[in-house]
Amino acid sequence: MSYYKKFEQYNNDLILEYYNQHDTALYKYLKMNDRDKHIDIAFKLAYHLEDILRYIDIDEDISDEKDKEILHSFVNGESDLESYDFIEKLNDDTLDIIGKTILENHYELNLTDYMPSWFFFEDVELIKKQWLIHCTDFGSSLGIAKKGFIKGTYEIDELGLTTNVSKKSSYGYDFAYTVYDFDKYADRTYRSVNKFRYGNELILFRSSGVRAYHNGDSEYQTIFWGRNASDILMVYVNEENGKYYIASNINHAKLVEFEDASDLVRWLDKNYEQYVKHISSRSLINKENKLE
Repeated sequence: MSYYKKFEQYNNDLILEYYNQHDTALYKYLKMNDRDKHIDIAFKLAYHLEDILRYIDIDEDISDEKDKEILHSFVNGESDLESYDFIEKLNDDTLDIIGKTILENHYELNLTDYMPSWFFFEDVELIKKQWLIHCTDFGSSLGIAKKGFIKGTYEIDELGLTTNVSKKSSYGYDFAYTVYDFDKYADRTYRSVNKFRYGNELILFRSSGVRAYHNGDSEYQTIFWGRNASDILMVYVNEENGKYYIASNINHAKLVEFEDASDLVRWLDKNYEQYVKHISSRSLINKENKLE
């Protein structure tokens, strides 16, 4: 089992009334201290151990005598064990050195695209359940509005470059903006390609999550567990005036219309209780648990 798996547990020091276990597991994973990050990456990239050891002087850099023997045995090909099996035999001080070496040389090792999630995110915070905005491609928003976020990235350590994940699972983590971040970042793209940075359609919904700055994308993003999203609303565009509007989940009648999509969220914040019958929908988790 990979080292990071231990962070996929309930966290007793956080109030699960406001955050689900997936939020807190991700938060704690992204907030690991440097030593734990080094150990984590040593396990994650264990199958590149042969290349990594070219940047380590085993006799000079490794202090543990037993670990020196293990690594020399690996380099000399004296065992049929896989590199991951060798990594599991090493103590934490040695793994710490291996992890540091990866971080210092990931570009030369051509490992940047395989780096774990925490490498890409900083300024991490938990956010309570609130309205979020998800950008998506043409044709996807209707499916999400009807079925929920049924696809996502399950692996907690593969959220840094999700475009490199070959196949999304049937459930997992997804990305969105807070209303503030949507106003600041979502429109920053070439309009000839997409209307928004990550697509042409919008979904509004409520969820808790983890907000963090992605140092590759140069923006704040909110990561949420897809099955935890509720009150999912598709954003429509009025073809006559180009304004954005949302419709009732009951009779599909237009509820409100604005020039800026983010104003829909502000309206929902103020008027949710009044229009709750037209807006409310349970999360996939609650539907499966038959909660009212």
